[in-house]
Amino acid sequence: LLTAWLSNSLHRIGKLQIDASMGIIFTWFFAMGVILITLFAGQVDIDQECVLYGEVAFAPFDTIVFGSSNIGPRAFWAILMIFVLNLVIIVVAFNRFKLVSFHPALAMSLGISVTFWHYVLMTMVSLTTVASFDAVGAILVVALLVIPASTAYLLATSLKGMLIIAALYAQISVLIGYALATYLDSNIAASVGVVAGVLLLLTVGVQQYQKKRGQEIISA
Repeated sequence: LLTAWLSNSLHRIGKLQIDASMGIIFTWFFAMGVILITLFAGQVDIDQECVLYGEVAFAPFDTIVFGSSNIGPRAFWAILMIFVLNLVIIVVAFNRFKLVSFHPALAMSLGISVTFWHYVLMTMVSLTTVASFDAVGAILVVALLVIPASTAYLLATSLKGMLIIAALYAQISVLIGYALATYLDSNIAASVGVVAGVLLLLTVGVQQYQKKRGQEIISA
């Protein structure tokens, strides 16, 4: 949340591009993290592979226990709560998000607080990202934030359609990636990321082929 707020503040106050602001803040925090670990947690055994790649197969072993009852994996409940929260906010405020994201001037003229809803969106993304890091690792979190949405952008003609297609692509990537990881006995998160990338490339390839065929038909 602090990273999201600082990135947006640097973008507004410093007049920097949002990607440059995020790069500066993320790099600074990573550097500070390395220094703090070196100073105060030098003896802690930190597995870099788990941080980067995650290990979904181990998530069921980290459970929540109330008294004598085991209610299930911690990661499952954390992500489920974030999912429900995101779903409720999107259903209630979908039109506001659309206006604030694509027509901020119109949103302001209608009395909608652009800053408030922007920070709500940033908070949702931050909570979702943090909740996912523990289970799947940094690489897959970034992959599933970017690749399904990019693929859907190539196919959809509306924002709702883009959200639906992105969710479907993500589910297909997870199912095929899990099957591939099981078959190859490899890391699940890495396999899902690879499959998502391949699906994006296939989508681009099919679109280019259809475009070329259309031009040939018109020329003929």
